[in-house]
Amino acid sequence: MFSLAKVAALLGVLTPKDLVVCQFEIDSRRIGHGGLFFALCGNRVCGEDFLSEVACNGGVAAIVSNDYCGLDYGLVLLKVDNVIESLHRLAKAVLLERRTRIIGVTGSVGKTTIKEFIYHLISQKYNVYKNPMSFNSQVTLPIVILNAKGDEDFIVLEMAMSKKGDISRLIDIAPPDIVVLGQITYCHAENFSNLEGIAASKSEIFNKKVKFSVIHEESAKFDVVLKACKSDRVVYPSSFPIKLPFHETHFVENFSAAYEVAKYLGVKDKEIECMVDSFKMNDHRFQKKQINGVTFIDDAYNANPASSIAAFKNLPKPSKNCKKIAVFGAMGELGKFSLESHRIVGEVAVQEIDELLCIGDECDVMVDIFCKHGKFARKFKGYDELKNAMNNSACNGDVVLLKGSNYHKLWEFLQ
Repeated sequence: MFSLAKVAALLGVLTPKDLVVCQFEIDSRRIGHGGLFFALCGNRVCGEDFLSEVACNGGVAAIVSNDYCGLDYGLVLLKVDNVIESLHRLAKAVLLERRTRIIGVTGSVGKTTIKEFIYHLISQKYNVYKNPMSFNSQVTLPIVILNAKGDEDFIVLEMAMSKKGDISRLIDIAPPDIVVLGQITYCHAENFSNLEGIAASKSEIFNKKVKFSVIHEESAKFDVVLKACKSDRVVYPSSFPIKLPFHETHFVENFSAAYEVAKYLGVKDKEIECMVDSFKMNDHRFQKKQINGVTFIDDAYNANPASSIAAFKNLPKPSKNCKKIAVFGAMGELGKFSLESHRIVGEVAVQEIDELLCIGDECDVMVDIFCKHGKFARKFKGYDELKNAMNNSACNGDVVLLKGSNYHKLWEFLQ
């Protein structure tokens, strides 16, 4: 808990009243009793329009821009020049007062799973906090820091980027002591001209504070990565003496990264082995679900070339004389790399699956590849039409993969 007076002091503003702050939020729907709300303004909505909802939900204060002249709805309003900069400034100041060390995880694929593995493997030995869900952006990561209790040994922070400088801004708030850099590939690539540019921007995570780094073998091939990393480092995937309850290659790689972190922090192999069986994958990440005799693989949280290829290659075998079906949503935010990325994924998919049902014009090249190989593929105009086709095609014993960018929400097909 914080006092509002301390929040105001750290931001360099005055408060007419001191109150206890129990929670920090940027989403008015998540505010609870004693919450402080950052009224951020985006392209579509402005947080200042939701102050009434904040008050109704139990909020006590809000940080708003200096030019706000509306009602306070009973909230204490702290007025600042720039709300998001104040969010960053507060999170940075709060973290500087704590002894908590930061484990930063970035890369193009696997960030969330690596974060979850690290948290799971070290939480028996240390007091650990982490990003909930994928709160890894310029606006959500600072909230994670502010809502931590403050007595943690470590916070495991997944760090995302969509353009150059995003990682720099995050590590200015929370410079990591330990870094994991996952595989670098074409993901959120629309603001970059090549993979080297993505690698350079990801390498911003290697600040002077880093003591130990774990780097994916593909990422270690970039000179800019190795030059940026000044700490002791290991390259993964590497071998480990742990028997895992899963065999999917991308999950084994993710575990390998987390294993290196846990080993560095003194967690013993016997301790790790005892904890592996209790690990649960996040929702919509290669989750297996049996429905009416059909094995559905819900990997629909997001999609890029590397994760899509991994999904196709790791599908379980269907029953004898049954088929593998992919329900695929086009991969977004690839910019000029979109056509080639979908072509590469299509070339892998046609070797691994029997039918392709897809949505999004970007998938045209994949449909063409299937047709050239004499396999069934069809692109659909709407989600209802796609779902009906899936239901009509899937039979007892089949395996159906749901994979696509997050905005498609293909997991809803199973609800």
